[in-house]
Amino acid sequence: MVLLAWFIMQTPSAPAFDWSTFGPVGVLAGLGLVFFFTAYKREKERADRLEAELREQNKLYREKIQTDLTRAIEKIGDERSR
Repeated sequence: MVLLAWFIMQTPSAPAFDWSTFGPVGVLAGLGLVFFFTAYKREKERADRLEAELREQNKLYREKIQTDLTRAIEKIGDERSR
């Protein structure tokens, strides 16, 4: 037991972080993280773009509906005044 403790104390300390300790699994995990973050960024940009398009379409619909309703109210007013 004393010999084992002496041997452990003689080994140099490991570096803080070393990719080589993870092997192929670490490489796959690293690639997975890279893929995850790039896919997340791409989908976030796509969602933002689609949301902006939807806002623009809603704005156009609101303007069209407002003009149509204004014309309809004017026609109703004209019919009542006859």
